[in-house]
Amino acid sequence: MNWIDSIHHNRALIQGAGQTDLAVIVSGSPLDSAFWAREAEAVKTDTLREDGGIAIISLTETQPLGNFLGTLNAWNQLPAGQRPSRGVSLMSMVFGQGKRFSPFTQALGNRKAAFPSPLRGARSGRYLRTGDLAALYSNSWLEQLRSGGFHGSLVKWGDEAIIPGMVWSTGRNDFSGVDLIRFVWKTEPNETLAREKEWFVIDNETGLIERLIPRQSLETLREELRGYEGRRYATAVNLGSVAASYHFLNLATESFSGVLDGSRLADWDPMTMFLLLGGNDAEAAAQAALHTAEKRCPGLRETVSGLCSRFQREVGRPLRAGFIDFGDALWVDLGLHSTLRKTLDTLTQDTPAGAALRAFFGSPGERDSNGNILLDSTIPAGADIRNSVIIDSTILDTESVVHSGVIVGSRHDQIRMPEGGASLFSAIRHLEFAGPRGIVFRTVSDRLSIPEGGRHAVLYLDSGAIPLVSREDMSFDGPNYAEPVLGNAISFEEAGRRAAAMHGSRLEENWISAWSTIGI
Repeated sequence: MNWIDSIHHNRALIQGAGQTDLAVIVSGSPLDSAFWAREAEAVKTDTLREDGGIAIISLTETQPLGNFLGTLNAWNQLPAGQRPSRGVSLMSMVFGQGKRFSPFTQALGNRKAAFPSPLRGARSGRYLRTGDLAALYSNSWLEQLRSGGFHGSLVKWGDEAIIPGMVWSTGRNDFSGVDLIRFVWKTEPNETLAREKEWFVIDNETGLIERLIPRQSLETLREELRGYEGRRYATAVNLGSVAASYHFLNLATESFSGVLDGSRLADWDPMTMFLLLGGNDAEAAAQAALHTAEKRCPGLRETVSGLCSRFQREVGRPLRAGFIDFGDALWVDLGLHSTLRKTLDTLTQDTPAGAALRAFFGSPGERDSNGNILLDSTIPAGADIRNSVIIDSTILDTESVVHSGVIVGSRHDQIRMPEGGASLFSAIRHLEFAGPRGIVFRTVSDRLSIPEGGRHAVLYLDSGAIPLVSREDMSFDGPNYAEPVLGNAISFEEAGRRAAAMHGSRLEENWISAWSTIGI
């Protein structure tokens, strides 16, 4: 695996003119749209083009459409003069309030993808958010598309970053006659991947995707694949995201124009892609998925069939889908409590994934005599601080204890974290972790104790600060979300409503104001 080489190559690609001159950001409300327009503009020299010569267009999807119809709706919203016909562009989808990320998401104005990371932009000086990382680490994808002669938009989910397990050479693929491109991992099925991922069958002779197979049991998947045994075909896991040619986007938008009204939803996967590839809906796994897809978007099969027929008439050939193989990819998802904690834990470890994550977040690789990785931080001599990653932080008290912890953008007099955990962007005089897996985020306090697996954040409203707690292992469905739990003054649902009523910048300003009042 070459994750670190891929990371360094990707970040080098923003130098000069970068890979594209257009980034479209699609979110779910006018307030979100304004927030992301401002944020993306502020960090674009760190994420996409060092010279800043890139247009940022922020669009709003006022009604949920699913990521396929959402893609077409966003393309339809672009004024004709701003729709490119050559080169590559980026379309980043930053939806998701992050209900399962409570209370961190409420503290961010119900924007899961706005979670700040340990990586600070070299030119902007700002901590890059999850959505920014998704854009930054798309540059190598864009390079592959551009060097292969592809003219279209990379449609990417803004709440995750995926690092390929290989460094791609430029010009290795010819995408000049391809309409859709998928990102895959060529591998053999196992029980987990069969159950949780869609699969593509790839024709090695043409370099095209032959068909999509919906997720199912390993036994039935293997039965489906028996007809493709032999050296001509390979199987690959679908990694999500898609690149669509401008010509495809134009034709598809016209074909689906009658359903872009917010009353229907359709995702790229599994069924829209299945139908675009001419899949046989008599297959058992496909029948169930198609039934669900047709309920969400009545007429989906008929409309896709019409689009494919029109494509054949106008282009003179069937639609073609290519692929880019990521190998064993490194998936970085900061939008769930469990995946955030695992990412932070891995950051401290001497493993290939730990080294790659430190490169991903721009942390130095060298450890001090106590095994700590320190970046722009101050810790007291004699304190029991070992095997930890500490970035842009200050710890004062020699009685502090931190073992395998992560501290980013925080200030503490005394912190006791003997079994790991994380303090993120917090200023707390005396902070104690009573067990492992705890995380405190954007909290200003004199004294605080975090239980095992606990979560703590503060919602900084204009009317005052509201502390909120949760646990990594709790469900956020039903009463746990709609009613106050764990001693919280309000429910997570109510916290989300109050956060949504504020302009995104006000939550940030109130937090910074609170931060400035504590003298550590």
